[in-house]
Amino acid sequence: MSVPSEACGSIIVVSNRLPFVLKRNDKGQLQRTASAGGLVTAVAPVVVHCNGIWVGWPGLHLTSESERIPESDPNDKTPTAGLRSDKVLAVRLDPQVFDSYYNGCCNGTFWPLFHSMPDRANFSADHWKAYCEVNQEFATKTIAALKLIGDSPESGPPLVWLHDYHLMLAANTIRNEADDLGMKMKLGFFLHIPFPPWDIFRLFPWSDEILQGMLGCDMVGFHIEDYCLNFVDCCHRRLGCRVDRKSLLVEHGGRTVRVRP
Repeated sequence: MSVPSEACGSIIVVSNRLPFVLKRNDKGQLQRTASAGGLVTAVAPVVVHCNGIWVGWPGLHLTSESERIPESDPNDKTPTAGLRSDKVLAVRLDPQVFDSYYNGCCNGTFWPLFHSMPDRANFSADHWKAYCEVNQEFATKTIAALKLIGDSPESGPPLVWLHDYHLMLAANTIRNEADDLGMKMKLGFFLHIPFPPWDIFRLFPWSDEILQGMLGCDMVGFHIEDYCLNFVDCCHRRLGCRVDRKSLLVEHGGRTVRVRP
């Protein structure tokens, strides 16, 4: 995974979790500690340098709408130390909905299915409903971030960079809402797990919605070319998209989506 060259301008990173851990101290006050992981290490410095915004779930269920994300500790030397609280948009979710989305759909369905273990995948309409609801919340919060950043004539439209199987629907919703508001942007998505071949992917009852969600992006990224080809093949077979397997291109909704390893 490489940071897109467009990241030199305004950038909004959207991931399931914020790039740090929130906990409550003995007084019940929020405290912010470092979070490990390759995504945070690679991307956080870019967001800080570009004065960008990070959208994500804070890691616990905030009790009040007025509760704010704290600033980092003055002695913090981690990659997120310079990420100010006003550059963080926390997605607030109902605990039961979050459990169905995260433990049900994400980890109970997508994780085993995308790792080609369909016998371990659980297909639940209730879990899928929660997944759709949470992706809508992330999309709404991302639109709020776009309004904060605006469109700079110097750097061009902002880049919205979505991450992983938790948020495969959000891009299409973001694009539709941004178009309605006349907001320009570039949309990218990177999947940090395998993308399965057609004979596995087709088992998911709402596979067409997943593909349409991901195709809301201008570019979709995967770890290796095999996953790219799997995705392109699924777009052709499920949605009937015109595809270029050699150049890794998918035509959808009057746009050409680039697929890259």
